[in-house]
Amino acid sequence: MALISCPECGRQVSDKAVACPDCGYPIASNRPDGDVLIRIGDFTKNGGAQWAMRSLTVIIRNHETNDILAQGNQRSTVRIHLESPTTADFYVQNIGKGYHWCTEVLKPGKKYEFKQFRKTFTIGYQLNEVDHIDAD
Repeated sequence: MALISCPECGRQVSDKAVACPDCGYPIASNRPDGDVLIRIGDFTKNGGAQWAMRSLTVIIRNHETNDILAQGNQRSTVRIHLESPTTADFYVQNIGKGYHWCTEVLKPGKKYEFKQFRKTFTIGYQLNEVDHIDAD
């Protein structure tokens, strides 16, 4: 079981829940093939200051329309239902400032991990396709 953000109200709910207990939005999809799961990593592991990283949010937007597809905090899993491959922009927002980190194509039915990596003097972020999410 993984905790995901409800697409309607943002509350953290089980990915196995039939509906969000807060707003009633259907969580369990009849068409699981189109669901994309993205695990947002723990950004304090690569030398990020814990006080600064606690408020960090990842916002995922449709590249074509700029609509928000999902958002979540570190160590959370978000679910996006897609009918077809979709180009998405990933933004990392911390203390009111947003930074665009990457643009990737999300494919229906796939699982991804968005994680931080450290270079010599900078920290970056990347999206990797994975076979399973740790909380699966």
